[in-house]
Amino acid sequence: MRRRWTGGVTSEHARAYVHAGVATTLAAVRDPLAGADRRPSTTITFEEGVDPDDRRSHRSHRVVPDLVAVELQLEWRSDVVSGPLDAPTLTATRWQKVWGTSAISLLEGPIVCRQVAPSVTLLEIQYHLDALAQGYETIEAYLSGYYDSILALVRGEPLPPQE
Repeated sequence: MRRRWTGGVTSEHARAYVHAGVATTLAAVRDPLAGADRRPSTTITFEEGVDPDDRRSHRSHRVVPDLVAVELQLEWRSDVVSGPLDAPTLTATRWQKVWGTSAISLLEGPIVCRQVAPSVTLLEIQYHLDALAQGYETIEAYLSGYYDSILALVRGEPLPPQE
């Protein structure tokens, strides 16, 4: 589902299935490299446990060289909503830009992993973006690459290359 909100925020909502349990899918969702810009020119670093009250939090710092370098930090927080910690049936993740370039005024979204069968997870992702010269194509390219990376991780395969 696509939506442009008043003020210029572009939003995409996506749903997909992953043939793995919720715990395995969440581990892939949370892997800092799954959603990262891994092109050779990009610099990315990670810090785990950025929130002492949230055992499943991390921050990524990205520098993307261009005509003007784009630098930003994203924070991710995840938790189990339903089920035991080692075998959840429902999880929630929230990610958002917390620092960086003014060319991106909003970059955020929630991710839900929901068990629909013992080894099948429904992945629900929202992506909200307000940035210069960015739109649906940017979001759809990101979500496709992120989903491909999640699938590779749950299958134990290497992450797909990025161009």
